[in-house]
Amino acid sequence: TKHQTYESTVKGAGGHDHPVLFSKDVFFDERGEVAGIVGVFSDITAIKESQRRLEYQAHHDSLTGLPNRLMLGVLAEHVLELARREGAGLALLLLDLDRFKDINDSHGHAAGDELLVQVAARLRSRLRGADTICRLGGDEFTVLLEVTRLPADAARVSQEIIQALSEPYALSCNREAVVGASVGIAIFPEHGNTLDELLQHADAALYRAKAQGRANFVFFTDDLTRAVQARVDLEARLRRAISGNEL
Repeated sequence: TKHQTYESTVKGAGGHDHPVLFSKDVFFDERGEVAGIVGVFSDITAIKESQRRLEYQAHHDSLTGLPNRLMLGVLAEHVLELARREGAGLALLLLDLDRFKDINDSHGHAAGDELLVQVAARLRSRLRGADTICRLGGDEFTVLLEVTRLPADAARVSQEIIQALSEPYALSCNREAVVGASVGIAIFPEHGNTLDELLQHADAALYRAKAQGRANFVFFTDDLTRAVQARVDLEARLRRAISGNEL
């Protein structure tokens, strides 16, 4: 006999394709010619679905559904390679919630989890589909931002994120929580050529952002932070001047 095992699909009664595992044995007669074939197939739909669930769980945060640290490495490899090849702009935003520990201490970890789910939803609603949002763990999130005018775009997005996450959160049992967010920013390739370098430098910038009073953003280099903050401040004052007919 000659034994073969392979996966294929068959069309079910409802017209849908089902994954199946074929096991086939070919029998030969004394002249070496095919005398017959015996085949057995098993529907492996449940196995395939289980594999998909396991793969999803391995690459996504179970609480928020966002990509996790492992998936960030996979996505960043593709995005960084594309940026190198096309000379595109890229920024890594590392953000951490301010006073999140107070929520866990005062309302319990269930309330903290509920708040994190809402944070993830706000991040999704504020960012574009091209931007990659991940939860690294705890109350720490990262955003891979594909931008055209660095670093002004990164600063503007960071400011929008801080403002969005600072709005009150309605929790269960008629409770309300208010937290802030601080953001550290690293620019590719000025601040690093790899994900590890960008994460390390964004983390250093985040540490300074929290030390400076929280609820703000800081670039890895101080000179860039001051220049961009001055630009963002100028834009804000110009917008107020236009709306107030003060020009």
